[in-house]
Amino acid sequence: MLRILSKGQHVADACKDRSVVSPPSNQRAINQTEEELLGIPALMKRLGIGRTTIFLLIEEGLLEKVKIGRRTLVTKSSVDRYIDDLKVAARTQELAANARCKANLQSDAVAPTLPSSPQYRYRKPAL
Repeated sequence: MLRILSKGQHVADACKDRSVVSPPSNQRAINQTEEELLGIPALMKRLGIGRTTIFLLIEEGLLEKVKIGRRTLVTKSSVDRYIDDLKVAARTQELAANARCKANLQSDAVAPTLPSSPQYRYRKPAL
């Protein structure tokens, strides 16, 4: 709200009358936004991957981006979801590998051997 000062009134006196939003509530909103959004450098550090890989993950839709001006920020919830998906994928691969290992141990098949014909034997190269 624009306030016109009367003649002789000082700017400092006019500012005393005005109600101002207290910094703590404003600071709380800023901190909450910072907790919910991560910048690219912070994300690089957190995930241990490069800038190009982050932008590829954003392009693939695995991370959700928010543009504020020129800054690209990533939502913390999408980062947490991506990390959880990686954990599930790793666990699934581990279980599949264990199942293959058990299947190989339980199978009655004998490992194939090479025939004992002379063509498969090791020969010293001719000098």
